[in-house]
Amino acid sequence: MTRPNRPVHTDEDVDAKLRAWMASGPRSLSEPALQRVLASVEGTRQVSARRARIGPARSRNAARFAFAAAGVVLVTTVALAWGVGRPTGIGGPPVSASASPQRVVPSPSPSPSPTPTANPIVTGAMLSGGVAATGATYQVRYPQVGGLADPAAAATIDTLLRDEAYASVRDFTTGIGKDPQAGPNQPSTLQVDYSVAYSSRDVLSLRVNSYSYPSGAAHGADVLSTFTFDLASGRRHALADLFRMGSGYMDALAVEARTQLKLTLADWMTDSSMTTWLATGTEPTADNYAAWAITPGGLEITFGQYQVAPYAAGMPVVTIPVTHLAGLIDPSGPLAPLSNSGLPTVTVTLGIYSGRPDPSWVLTEVQVAALVGQLASLPVTNGVPPQGGLGYHGFSILLHEAGQADRTVVAYRGVVTSPGDALGSYRSDPQRTVEQALLDAGRPHVAATEVSMVEADLTRP
Repeated sequence: MTRPNRPVHTDEDVDAKLRAWMASGPRSLSEPALQRVLASVEGTRQVSARRARIGPARSRNAARFAFAAAGVVLVTTVALAWGVGRPTGIGGPPVSASASPQRVVPSPSPSPSPTPTANPIVTGAMLSGGVAATGATYQVRYPQVGGLADPAAAATIDTLLRDEAYASVRDFTTGIGKDPQAGPNQPSTLQVDYSVAYSSRDVLSLRVNSYSYPSGAAHGADVLSTFTFDLASGRRHALADLFRMGSGYMDALAVEARTQLKLTLADWMTDSSMTTWLATGTEPTADNYAAWAITPGGLEITFGQYQVAPYAAGMPVVTIPVTHLAGLIDPSGPLAPLSNSGLPTVTVTLGIYSGRPDPSWVLTEVQVAALVGQLASLPVTNGVPPQGGLGYHGFSILLHEAGQADRTVVAYRGVVTSPGDALGSYRSDPQRTVEQALLDAGRPHVAATEVSMVEADLTRP
C-alpha cells in the first residue's frame, strides 16, 4: 500500500455563491471555480489539529527526543497496516477497552442515490477495544462509501478500507499492544480517523490518519495514508494516473515542494545539515510523495515526521495549484477537472484596530490553494459564533472572482462564518488552523507587535 492527515455556478443571489464556497456537501453551482471549492464533508468527523503544521512556537527541545525502541516497532506495525504511512495526527482520549475488536455499525445515513451524477455519501464505521492484560486500547474509525451508481464499485472500495482497518487492529493487538513496558499507568494506544479531502461524482480522495503511542515511549507517532478512488470502477488511483506519461512530473513536484517548504520551514533551515535533510526528504521518488490527495485547491502532499525536518517541525503539508502543473496533467485523469477552473483572488485583513487602518495583504496563488482546501474541509456546526471586541477580532477574507460579486468570510476564535450561512450555522475550526495559516501568510506584512497580539489570542483555549 502507499503512505505518506474540492463543480459551479449561477449566482442568483449573493448568499448562494458564498455558501457554495463553504458548502458542507455537494452543491450544483457552475463548473469552473467551485469544483475546486466543494468537497463533501457531511457525515465525516474532521481530523484533529495534529494534522496542522506544528510551527516554530513548539519547543525545539522536542526535536532532540528520539523514539524508544517500542516506538519504532509501533510505527512499523501501523504503517504496514494502513499502507506505508505518512503522518498526521488523531487526538482525543483513549477509548474504553473491550475483550475483542468489535465493529460498530454507524448510524443510518441517507439512502444512496442511484444516479451517477451525485457525489458519494461517506460514513464512518468503528472498531474499538483493547488488550486486557496491558490496558492497551484502540479506536479505529474508518470510511465506507455509499451513493455510487455501481454497487460493485462501492463494494470494492469498502472492502479495501475495511480490510486496512482490521489489519491495523490485528497488528496493534498482537504487537505492541501486548507490551506492558510502562505498566497500566501508561498503556499503549492506537487511534485512527479519516477525513474527506475531495469528493465529486467521479473521484473521491480520502485521508486516513493514525496516532499510535507505545507504552514507555517518549512520544507517539502520526501516520497518514491516502486513498483516491475512481468511483466508476472502484479502482484506487496511483499518483502516476494524474499526469501524462513521460511528463517528468516527479521532478516538477520536487521543485514545488522545496520552494514551499523553504518558506514554511525557514526557522528550521539553520545549517547545512538541515538543508540536506529537506533536500533528501523531497527527492523525486515515489516514496517521498506517496501521501498525496486531491483537494479543491490542487494537489496536496504531506511529508512525514522526520522526513524533511525534526519531529518538532510536525508534518509539513504543501498544496500545489494545478496551474503550476500545466502541461503535465493527464487530460483524462482525476486532476484534470480542476484544470478548467481558476482560483479566486483573496485579500486578507487582520482585524486588530479601531479608528485606524488594519493591515491587509493579498495571498499568493499557493496560499489561496491551501486556504481553499482548508475551508472546504471544515465541518458545519450550529451555535452562536464568538464576537470580537477591542484588540484582535479576527481575519476578514475577501474572495474575488471576475464577473462575480465579492464575498467575505471571517475567521475568529475557531469559527469561520459568512453572510450566506444559515442562522446559527457556521464552520468549526476548533484548532484554529485557518487563523494560524493566515497569520503565517501575513507575517511579512504585519508588525511584530501585531503578530504577538494574535499569537497570544491563538493560545487561548
